[in-house]
Amino acid sequence: MSDDATPVDVLDDEPVDHDLVGTTGGSATRIIALSVGAVLIGLVALFAFGGGIDDQNEASRLLGRRVPAVEGTAVDGRLYDIDDHRGEWVLVNFFGTWCPPCVAEHPDLVALEEWGAENERLSLVSVAFNEEPDKVQAFFDERGGSWPVLDDAGLSIDFQISMVPESFLIAPSGLVFRHYIGGQPAD
Repeated sequence: MSDDATPVDVLDDEPVDHDLVGTTGGSATRIIALSVGAVLIGLVALFAFGGGIDDQNEASRLLGRRVPAVEGTAVDGRLYDIDDHRGEWVLVNFFGTWCPPCVAEHPDLVALEEWGAENERLSLVSVAFNEEPDKVQAFFDERGGSWPVLDDAGLSIDFQISMVPESFLIAPSGLVFRHYIGGQPAD
């Protein structure tokens, strides 16, 4: 093609002047690709790190209702039944050792467990989502925390878990008081 060539419509099945396309269409394509990439990275970060709702209290059909049965044998062999904890606040935490926001949240849960023990006002129980018990025990051995951890065994269905981490604060009366989606700070 000559130096005074004009852009060629792709549908014409004519040869494309790649030098011309590279100088005119390439920068716009790059800008669009970078914009789409930035949006995708932002969405991945939002989902991966819990995204957070301003008041961190997401509506759940369980709010104000009696907590579903949370009972079973913990990965360390102890028996657990949430009904044995009536009269105290209980945080039921759903997590996975493979989940980056869950790993990031864990030190805050350890601090919360310590605060609850000192004040005799709060206990924790975790439910391991899609996990092998030995991996869960190794995770707690390495990162701390002495609260019971149960296998999911359908609890994620009972609580309608959409992602991990998710937590439910249970009032001393046994009613679900709050529902938290995403990693939460100890305070």
